[in-house]
Amino acid sequence: MNDIDRGGLRLLTLGEINLARTLYAFTIRYNEVWIHRSSYLPFNLQKNNYAMTPNGELYFQEGTYEPDFSQPHVNNDRVSGQHLFLHEMMHV
Repeated sequence: MNDIDRGGLRLLTLGEINLARTLYAFTIRYNEVWIHRSSYLPFNLQKNNYAMTPNGELYFQEGTYEPDFSQPHVNNDRVSGQHLFLHEMMHV
């Protein structure tokens, strides 16, 4: 599992790459995409249930972060978690 501590970052999982390829095919350099488990905004101003993708890197707060967006989610809402992930990948 690719779970990281708050404030950490990781690369995409193989499952996330496969999920994103269903929509974006080979238009993204998946091996260069970082997922942060933190606020992009200073002083933790990014709201807990928001995600942001500046400069091609995904920032998820505690309310939206998942260890693997391609797997069933802790909050039991896999569809909305995957939808958010795929939406944020659009900004990469």
